[in-house]
Amino acid sequence: MVLDEATFDAFVTRGATSVLSSLGISISSIESVVAIDGRGQVEAALSAFAWFQFGDYWGLIPAPSSADLLV
Repeated sequence: MVLDEATFDAFVTRGATSVLSSLGISISSIESVVAIDGRGQVEAALSAFAWFQFGDYWGLIPAPSSADLLV
């Protein structure tokens, strides 16, 4: 799940259940939720997973927008 900075910080401090609930998302039977601090961090956070390269190749993983790349 890609989150903006404030929501990511809340995810880290308050935990997944609290933040997801505040977003209107209920979860059950989920082993883990991976939170990513902005779209620019997608590759760094997920590239170790075996499925990532295939998903990226087929366009299932969106590239960061140009706004995400601004410093």
